[in-house]
Amino acid sequence: MTNAASSARAHRWTSRACGAPLVIVGDETSIGLVYAATHQDPTRLVSACLTVEDVESARRVAEHLGLLDVALVARRGDDSHFAAMEATLAEAAVDGASLVLTGNAGTIQRLRQGLRPRSFPTGRVITKAYWALGKTGLD
Repeated sequence: MTNAASSARAHRWTSRACGAPLVIVGDETSIGLVYAATHQDPTRLVSACLTVEDVESARRVAEHLGLLDVALVARRGDDSHFAAMEATLAEAAVDGASLVLTGNAGTIQRLRQGLRPRSFPTGRVITKAYWALGKTGLD
């Protein structure tokens, strides 16, 4: 994807939450969105929490792209990595940030359920599933 196409896609999703800090929570498939959102408006605070298979490889990619505020969490078979993701959501709620939940459809569903008890405003949450186990045809 070209930078222009990537930036246009980020703009479409992130412009709904203009002005507020933006927190992107997802997996390694979301790193392009983090890059595009960071470069869309250099004055906007953008941070991310991404679960990844290989933390060191993902760290090298993030550094190469100049992404400084990205927490990389090793994905675990016992789902213990969700604690770090949920902590990121709790911080975002306190900070008044807007959220973009991306990546695996099942992960997005679980994280959205975790937002309900916090009464996180639905207008500050944007979701986009990039993939789902056993599914094809997600755009």
